[in-house]
Amino acid sequence: MIYVEKVRPRSDAAAGASLFGDADPLGSNRLGVWETFSWMSYAFESWDANFSWNIGAIPSMDGHVVSATNIDTFVMTRSGKHPDEAWEVYKWLFSDEIYSRLNHNYGGIPAKKDLQAQWLDEQKAVRPNIDWQVLLDAGQYADNPNNESWVPGYSEVWNEMEFAMASIISGLYESPEQVADDLNSEVQDILDEYWASK
Repeated sequence: MIYVEKVRPRSDAAAGASLFGDADPLGSNRLGVWETFSWMSYAFESWDANFSWNIGAIPSMDGHVVSATNIDTFVMTRSGKHPDEAWEVYKWLFSDEIYSRLNHNYGGIPAKKDLQAQWLDEQKAVRPNIDWQVLLDAGQYADNPNNESWVPGYSEVWNEMEFAMASIISGLYESPEQVADDLNSEVQDILDEYWASK
């Protein structure tokens, strides 16, 4: 599909960063569609200057909708030495003013429902023709477990997942189903080894 329909840039060396740019493939003006996140807001200005753009939902697979939504969180651990101070930082960080500033700085969308309308108004004021609602609606379809959730053997699992994606994009595998089967097998081995060590 990647080679025939050209749905995204290939990740092999022949068509990688030199052609599309690591940080902004869409901004290369050599690509028509690219999956992206709100944190790509650092590129919006250059997109505005170079072409007309918009946001749309990625097509579903057999009616099954999943959004690889990045959800940033933090944890106050039970074993932490400064729980009272951590709680104060939490309250400060998620106060309306600081939380809005934080989301603005890194292109985040507020998880707090009461701040989402303000975020939407701010986006529409600058770029009224963009369908920002797509990003808000994506949260309903977040993958579960989330792609950024804790997992045993995280680094090893991450490496296997990156290899699987690169295998599809580079054309190493012709069948996504085979990639999924191989990935499941590799990850299961990592998980089994992790739990056996506990």
